[in-house]
Amino acid sequence: MRKEYAVFAIVFLLILNIFQFAWGHFAYKLFADAVPTEEIALEIGKAVLTGVCGEGILNEAFEVVYDRYKKSWVVYQLPPEGALGGIHKIIIRKHDGKVLEIQLQA
Repeated sequence: MRKEYAVFAIVFLLILNIFQFAWGHFAYKLFADAVPTEEIALEIGKAVLTGVCGEGILNEAFEVVYDRYKKSWVVYQLPPEGALGGIHKIIIRKHDGKVLEIQLQA
């Protein structure tokens, strides 16, 4: 009789462990994205870059693209007309809004 309870307890704990693992890895699909549109990504990108670079960054033009591989928004500053390089870039994860990377150019 005790062996049956022990086997039941072990099987129950294994199933519970598998469920917790699956929930931790796949539960994010059940919830809406924190940054669903490029307009919101642009505002977040501008806010972060303003905090890092100052208010002068808001005078520049920005572009937003979606990186399907990283499932993130890429907000970057367009270079001035005739300039080579020298742009700022920020990568924001679509699911939770986490800033993954900031690249600042001098």
